[in-house]
Amino acid sequence: MSIGGLARTRTSLVAWLVGWSLACGAADRPGDSNSTDDETGSHESESESESESESESETGAEPEPSDGALATGDPEAHGLDPAALEDLRDWAFGPEMLTQALLVLRHGVVVAEWYDPFSGPEEWVTSWSMAKSVSATLIAIAIQDGLIPSLDEPLTTYIPEWSGTESEAISLRHVLAMATGFAWGESEGNLADLAAMAFSSDQLARALDQELVAPPGEVWNYSSGNSMLLSRVLTVATGMSAEAYAIQELAGPLGFDRFEWWRDGAGNTLTYCCIDMTARDTARLGKLYLQRGIWDAEVLLEPSMLDELTRAHQDDNPSYGLHFWLNAEGGAPDRVTVPRSLFFARGHDKQLLMVLPEQELVIVRHSRFTRPDGPAEAPDGLLEAGMMLAGLGGATGTWPPGDAWDDTLLLELTLEAIVD
Repeated sequence: MSIGGLARTRTSLVAWLVGWSLACGAADRPGDSNSTDDETGSHESESESESESESESETGAEPEPSDGALATGDPEAHGLDPAALEDLRDWAFGPEMLTQALLVLRHGVVVAEWYDPFSGPEEWVTSWSMAKSVSATLIAIAIQDGLIPSLDEPLTTYIPEWSGTESEAISLRHVLAMATGFAWGESEGNLADLAAMAFSSDQLARALDQELVAPPGEVWNYSSGNSMLLSRVLTVATGMSAEAYAIQELAGPLGFDRFEWWRDGAGNTLTYCCIDMTARDTARLGKLYLQRGIWDAEVLLEPSMLDELTRAHQDDNPSYGLHFWLNAEGGAPDRVTVPRSLFFARGHDKQLLMVLPEQELVIVRHSRFTRPDGPAEAPDGLLEAGMMLAGLGGATGTWPPGDAWDDTLLLELTLEAIVD
C-alpha cells in the first residue's frame, strides 16, 4: 500500500471506530437511567407488500402465509391504529433518519412494512452486532441438541490451549454474559482492542489472546472479543462453521430469503457481527422469539433456553442477558416508559430487533446499507473488505442516523398504536 493509501486507511479507521463506539454499547453503562440511544437517518416509502396487505384488508380475506411462514395482515384486525402507525412511519423515515426498512409484527403477523425509495423487501440489510444474539441462539440450540453439555461448560473444552492458564476458569456462561474478566475497552469507548481484531486477517486469534484482569463472573464488560470466541465453540461442538450451523438450524427452517455471514481470512465466522440478510429475515427471527422458539409447530429453540438467554446472569448490568439486551431497573439501558419484558438485539447504526412479549409485538429497523461486491469474506479485515460506515466517507457499508433518532421513542410510538 502507498503512503497516501495508508493515510486514507488510517482516516477511515478512525471514522469507523468513532461510529462503532457511538452505537455498540459504549454509550450504555449501568446507572445511566432512561437511556435513549440517540442517533438518526432519511426518506420514507411503502413497500409493494404493504399495498398487497391493504388490498387484503379491503376484501376481508384471511392473509395467506408468505414464503417462510411470514404472513401479512390488516393492522386494525390486530389491534393497531393505522393512523398511529403512519405517525410512526413519518418519524422513522423523516429527514436524516436514513432508515432503509421498518417492520412491525403483531401476533406474529406483519402489520406494517416500509422501505425507503432506494430499497425493498428483497434488498440486503446487515446485522452488525445483532449477530451476537444469533450466535447465542445457536449456542442454546447446540445445548438442547446435546452438542454442548451446558452453559457452565468450561471454555477449555473448546479452547484447550487455555488449560493451565488464568483463563481456564471461564465458562460459556461467562462469555455469553459478557463477564469473562478480560480487559477489553469497548464499553468505555476505548476501541483499540476491537480495531486490532476487526482489521486483522485472523480475528479469532486476536480474540483468543486476551488479558484476564478480573475474576470471571464479577464484572460486566461488553466485548466483541468475547463473542468472537463463540466461533471456535460452535465449530468444535458442531463439526461445522457457525455459518453452516446457522443455515441448518435457523435460516433454513425459518425460510430466509438470503443469508451470508462474514468470515475472516482464516475462514472463521465472525460471531460478533456481520450477518447479511433481508429485513423480512430479521422479522422471521423476531417472530421465532415471540413464539418462544416454536416455528410451524416445530420446536427450534426450547422455551426454557430462550428464558435463559433473556435474563441477567451477572449483577453488574441487569439489562444484559446472554448476548441479548434487556430493560431492567437500574440497568443500562433503563427505559422507564416501556415494558420491562422487552428484550432486543442491536447493532451499530441502529440495526434493531425488538421483542415485546406481553404486547405480542416485534419491531425491526435497519439503516441504509450498501453491500460490498463479492462474497462475505474479509481476508484483510472488515475495513479493507468495505464493511464500514458509509455515511463517514466510504462507498459501502451502513449509514448512521442523525441525532433525532431515539430507540425509546421508536418503542413509545409503536406502543401508542395499540388500541385493543
